[in-house]
Amino acid sequence: MTDVAFPTPVLLRMAGRGERQVSTSFETLECLEREWPEWARGRRWRSAVTTCRDSLDGWRTGVDAQRSFLRAAEAAGLLPVGKRTRTVQRWGFSGPTSAQNHLKKQPARRIRHSGARAGR
Repeated sequence: MTDVAFPTPVLLRMAGRGERQVSTSFETLECLEREWPEWARGRRWRSAVTTCRDSLDGWRTGVDAQRSFLRAAEAAGLLPVGKRTRTVQRWGFSGPTSAQNHLKKQPARRIRHSGARAGR
């Protein structure tokens, strides 16, 4: 396992601990496993842990690990307010608001069921 450096360090705003900077996959994995809030350990957190482990094993790049980590940090609300939008947009993550807007633009689809309905 070799440590993989990120192109640019990521600055986090950790509750009760102040700011934390991570700049490698190993530091990120430590942060995710030891310092991450329990309530924020969802799908994006699991994806970030997996991607960081894969980058340490040589299966993924540092950019992939950083991108996944930024998505998890955005979902947990740990990115500093002034840097949140710029950093996340730089890596192509549009956030939940644009995803919600995308869903609003999609026409409603009807699902056709074949056969008898349940309960009849």
